[in-house]
Amino acid sequence: MHVAVKVDTDIDTSEPFRRQGSLRRVLSSLPAGETQLSVSAKMIDRPAVSGRSVQKAYSQYQQEYSLIAEYNILQKQEIPGVYVIPSAQSSLCQKRPTPYTLDQCSVKGVSWGHRPKHRASLCNKNTNKTGTSANLWFGVLFVRQGLYQGGVFRFNIHIPETFPDGGCPHVAFQSRVFHPLVNEDTGEMDLKSGFPEWHRNVNHLWQVVDFLRQVFHKIESRSAVNQKAGDLYENNKEAFREQVRLCVKTSQDRVYDAPAIDDPHYITFDPYNDPLHGPIREAVFKPKEKEEETASLGYSWVAPDSLQPFSKPNS
Repeated sequence: MHVAVKVDTDIDTSEPFRRQGSLRRVLSSLPAGETQLSVSAKMIDRPAVSGRSVQKAYSQYQQEYSLIAEYNILQKQEIPGVYVIPSAQSSLCQKRPTPYTLDQCSVKGVSWGHRPKHRASLCNKNTNKTGTSANLWFGVLFVRQGLYQGGVFRFNIHIPETFPDGGCPHVAFQSRVFHPLVNEDTGEMDLKSGFPEWHRNVNHLWQVVDFLRQVFHKIESRSAVNQKAGDLYENNKEAFREQVRLCVKTSQDRVYDAPAIDDPHYITFDPYNDPLHGPIREAVFKPKEKEEETASLGYSWVAPDSLQPFSKPNS
């Protein structure tokens, strides 16, 4: 079936198109006065944001939060005989945290002549391998038993920029340490025997500190980086003990040396001063006073030696 439709040829087609039945407007794809060429030119001139720079900035904040978590875990471990504090430029030190083992070391018998203090210097100096002191922690190890008993060994922990995703921290001693796992020339400790590879969420900085302490009690010479120390330990224990004795004596003689690094948090020591340190020492070793028992409140109808209710006679 065919239907005839009459077309009105009198409609004025010169008027612009107007959409009927909708509130939407048809807008031009380009702003007024803009041409496709000018828009393209602006896009070319726009400074490009490097994805690498954004990622680096994000990684820096991520690392700071990781280090804060690592330091909190380190505090909870209470590793005996070790004193550790981040450098003054570290993000952890914005509120000047107290080094985590100060109280433990004092109570457990560390000599009060080795009382740490903080220097007042405000000089900022880049000292670690990554070129920023924000990734540097200072530490002191007090060896209390074994062949190295009496040793006071300063050390620095250098945290790599790739932490915690990869890269094992570096530990370097500030004085000569005669040990199979310590390089005699650089003072750096070999951590490969304890950490062949660094795995995130598996390995932590507190484990590095604890490993550092344990190697002075249980000596391992199979993977020695100081071959002389390893050979003497295996073949001539008496000569090894003599070298260790000299090493311990040197560490004690250098306790009061000026700091090798100009940082407010570098750990330094003062000789024992009785007017200054005596009251603190007495307060630590003074027995704790027994707290008074809280007096019972209210009236009881139970006799002292009975569990029967109302067994107490009326008075």
